[in-house]
Amino acid sequence: MNILLTPARIGPAKIPNRIVMPPMTTRGSDEEGNVTDQTVGYYMARVRGGTGLITVEMASPEKAGRHRRRELGIYKDDFIPGLTRLVGEIHRGGSKASIQLGHGGGHTRIDICGEQPVAPSAIPHPVYETTLETIIPEAMTKERIALTTANYVAAAKRAQQASVVIESDLDVPVLIPLLNRRHEMLAPVLDPFDRPLQQETGRRDRHLLGIENEFCAKPAADIGRNDPDAVLVEPEQLHDEIAGFVGELR
Repeated sequence: MNILLTPARIGPAKIPNRIVMPPMTTRGSDEEGNVTDQTVGYYMARVRGGTGLITVEMASPEKAGRHRRRELGIYKDDFIPGLTRLVGEIHRGGSKASIQLGHGGGHTRIDICGEQPVAPSAIPHPVYETTLETIIPEAMTKERIALTTANYVAAAKRAQQASVVIESDLDVPVLIPLLNRRHEMLAPVLDPFDRPLQQETGRRDRHLLGIENEFCAKPAADIGRNDPDAVLVEPEQLHDEIAGFVGELR
């Protein structure tokens, strides 16, 4: 039997096979971000195709972080019923479901997210969504970082609730691939070309660099350590897990 179609694990979660779908923008939600029949139909086509783990597209933990129109929503409790429906359909089809929590940072606009964009630095960002416009986000204070961190925790709990309500079997309700130089929110912190202070001083701003740990550690502390069914994965860990996951294919 081809090992590609054999079960495997990511942490404690058992995946029916080694075919994994990464998060990709679909614009299948409604304008508010609610799951629609189009959303369900899109992912169920992948389930029927045999995908073992469906990683649902990026969803922002707060409204200010939505970086695409019709982006899937998870920033308020109103979205839980739709997410529950989506996860339930994926489970009934025999696949597992995960979701990417991501923040657009300065790579969004008021006409897209409906709020003032925020980012580690108030530097210009070209944003293309139908039209190309350059915006200047609001620089985050320590208090604003704390708020975003709390919103990540709340979003992770919503993802967990949507998963656990439907099925008590082990699942992967939350993936948080944040520690990534290409991530919209963290790039200005990690990249000296994006961070004026780093260019001037030759060092990282310790206050803002804390975003790295805050956005990942707090959800992990509040959810991952208290619920054995919840798996929160950082990129390096996910890379190692996936490497082992597919290594036997070579």
